[in-house]
Amino acid sequence: MRRTILVMAFGMSLLFILNACGSVGNKGNTLETVASQSAEKNTGDQSGRSAGQAAQAGQEVAKTAEYETKEIHVDKEGMDIYGVVHIPSGTEEKMPVVIMSHELGATLDRVKGYGEALAKEGYVTVCFDFCGGGWGSRSDGELLDMSVLTEKADLESVLEEVKQWDFVDTDSVYLMGNSQGGLVTALTASEHREEIRAVILIYPAFSIYDDVHGMFDSPDEIPETHSLLGLRLGNRYFVDIWNQEPYERIKEYGKDILLIHGDRDSIVPISYSDKLAETIDHVEYHVIRGADHGYLGEDFELAVSYILDFLNTEQAAVQE
Repeated sequence: MRRTILVMAFGMSLLFILNACGSVGNKGNTLETVASQSAEKNTGDQSGRSAGQAAQAGQEVAKTAEYETKEIHVDKEGMDIYGVVHIPSGTEEKMPVVIMSHELGATLDRVKGYGEALAKEGYVTVCFDFCGGGWGSRSDGELLDMSVLTEKADLESVLEEVKQWDFVDTDSVYLMGNSQGGLVTALTASEHREEIRAVILIYPAFSIYDDVHGMFDSPDEIPETHSLLGLRLGNRYFVDIWNQEPYERIKEYGKDILLIHGDRDSIVPISYSDKLAETIDHVEYHVIRGADHGYLGEDFELAVSYILDFLNTEQAAVQE
C-alpha cells in the first residue's frame, strides 16, 4: 500500500559531514555516564557492568529535563562498538526503543539529533558508530574492512545488547537508518522480523546495489580497493553487497515501514524510494519538497514529526 504525502518544506540540506572524534578502547559491554549540554550531574559508572545492571543499580547520571545520556560499549567478537543511549526520565515502566544507524563514512553524530528529539517524547534511543564506518569513528575497525554485512553484524550486536536492558520493552523495538544505514537496517530487519516491531528508513541507499553492479560485471573483477561516493573502500565492501538485492530482501520483513525522502536528494535518487513505496506493502511514504541528502531546520523538524506520528501510532496498537 502506497501512501504518498507531498509537503512543502524549507531549509538548506546537509551533505556528508564527517566529525573527527577521539578513539575509545575496548571496554566490553558497558554503559557509562556522559555529559550533556544541560547536564546537572556527571558521575560515570566504571564498573564494567552490563547496561541493564547499570540501570538497575540506580547510579547518578547526566540528565536533561527530559532524558539522561549514557555511553555504551558493545562487544562484537572482540571488537568494541561505541554508542550513546538517551533514556527518558521520570518513568519506571519499560519503554520503547529506537536503534539508529548512520550514513556511509559518518558517525553517530549524524543521527544523534533524532535520538535526542525522540527521547524527549518518551523513546529510548540508541546511536552508535559502525566499526570502520567512517573517519572519526569511536568504534574499532578500519574503513577498508567495512561493508554492509559487517555493519549488519554491528547492528545485530547492538540489537542483542539492547534486548537485555531491563528498562526496554522488547515488544517495542524499532530500527531506524539513514542512507547506507537505511540499507543496513533493511537487511537486518529482513532476518529479525519477530524482534523488530517496525522500521524507519530515511533516504535509504538502495541505490548502492545498482552502483556496484554498474561498476563491475562480476565479483571477480573487483580490485583490492575501489572508490564509491568519494571514499576508498576495500574489496569486501563491493563483494558483500553483490547478492544483496535490497527490494527482495526487504520483502522478507513484511511489517510496517516509514519511508522519508527529499525530492532534491543529490546522492540517493528519490526514484529508489518511489520504487520501494510502489512495490512493498505496509509503507507509509513522505516526500519532503526541496530537501537534499540530510535535513536541517524545518526539514529536520518535519522529518521528526513524521517519525513521532508513526511511532505513536505503532505504540497505540501495542497497547490495544
